[in-house]
Amino acid sequence: IARAHGWHGIDGVQATIEQGLAQQRMWYLADPSLRGGSDQDVFGTEMEESTRMLGESMVDIIPVGDEKDMALDDSNDL
Repeated sequence: IARAHGWHGIDGVQATIEQGLAQQRMWYLADPSLRGGSDQDVFGTEMEESTRMLGESMVDIIPVGDEKDMALDDSNDL
């Protein structure tokens, strides 16, 4: 929708990276607020940009064999 309106779009990978950075800022500052999660000075521009580049450059993980939803496996009950 954003791109259809000429805005900068954020894909799933970018959203995941930004969420991770915000969470790390909050943990580092011990401040679970919007202000803490948005403070880009915490780690610095260079580290955040290198994190974004690394995340965006990763290839998809290709599963080998059949995937199994362990939550549906009754033999794993504790």
